[in-house]
Amino acid sequence: MFAASLSRKSVALWSILNGSSLGWWSLPSTGQSVAVSDSGSLLIGLTDGSVMSLMPSAATKTPSLIKFLGHAEKVNSVALSADGKLALTGSNDMQAILWHSTTGQPIHRWKFDNRVIKVSLNDSGSLSFMSDSTKIAKIMDNLTGEQISQLKINRRKMNFSAVRFSNHDTLLLTGTPAREVRVWDIKTGHSLANWQVQRTKHAQIKGAVVYSVANLDSNQIRTISSNGLVETWPVPVH
Repeated sequence: MFAASLSRKSVALWSILNGSSLGWWSLPSTGQSVAVSDSGSLLIGLTDGSVMSLMPSAATKTPSLIKFLGHAEKVNSVALSADGKLALTGSNDMQAILWHSTTGQPIHRWKFDNRVIKVSLNDSGSLSFMSDSTKIAKIMDNLTGEQISQLKINRRKMNFSAVRFSNHDTLLLTGTPAREVRVWDIKTGHSLANWQVQRTKHAQIKGAVVYSVANLDSNQIRTISSNGLVETWPVPVH
């Protein structure tokens, strides 16, 4: 298991098992977003519109490096499939792009009317989530490139800070910068349940960004928020 950390001009890879550093690498321009696969490969979105794939090897300190060229503006969000073979990116150029991460070649391009600010892949890489800076959020079939559903959002604007496919890809779990946790039906795009994470008692912290949302098991959801709280929620019956 791996974790990645991103600073302005470098990226680092860490072991979750013991907290040790597995390496760090300089970036050619400012890093904006990072993702790590189960195999330890890294995907970094940069502010100049480029995307880098780093595949560290135990046999050498020099990782395999592939640069993706396809975005014209800052890359806001990146995602990798569990095996690291597929990559998804979203950019200020109003595009989301699915790539072969081992070659840097695009598979599908999806165009929006606004900046794409959040993307996510399911573990197998068969489904994509992408959302823009307003309230357009879609789930796409990566084999055909066709839309499966669009989330039914009944407000003027909704942004996402955390996204996770769940329950054998039947549910989508999301968190927002405004303390909200929500569960969606992937097939229909309908919201099935929603909650607000607790407010902290600290007077200086009035809000909370939901940083992480995941399943503890098929019946429970765990969230981690910027106010330091870890909470659990029931998976709705649908």
